[in-house]
Amino acid sequence: MRLNTQFNGIEVHESLRKVIDRKIEKLRRRFPEYQDETVWLTVSIEKAPRKYEFVCDLTLKVPRKVLRASRSAEDLSTAVTTAFDALILDSEKLKVQMNRAMRRRRRLERSEQQGVEPSAEEIFST
Repeated sequence: MRLNTQFNGIEVHESLRKVIDRKIEKLRRRFPEYQDETVWLTVSIEKAPRKYEFVCDLTLKVPRKVLRASRSAEDLSTAVTTAFDALILDSEKLKVQMNRAMRRRRRLERSEQQGVEPSAEEIFST
C-alpha cells in the first residue's frame, strides 16, 4: 500500500504516529490480494480554521474504486481514529460486494458449462 501523509498546522507526536500505523496495518490486512502498488492511501490531517477542532481526511484508492472518509473532533487522536474506523467499515462493505460479484460470476460460468440456462433467482441471489 502506498502512503501519502499530510499534516497541516499541527505537530506530529510519536503516539499519533503509532495510532496511524496501527490503523494502516488494519487496512493492509483487508486487501491482501492486491499488490502494494495498486492501493493508495492519502491521509490529510489539519487544524480547522477558526475552530478548536481537527479534521482527518482519508482517501483509499483501490482498482476501480475510491473510498473516502472525513471526520472532525476536538481531540486529534479521536478524529484520526473515527476516520480510520469509518474507512475500515467501508472497506469491509466493498469486500462483501466484491465477493458477491465473484460468486455470481462463478455461478453463471458453471451454469454455462453445464448448458443450463440459469434462472433469475440463481443470478440475483446472494
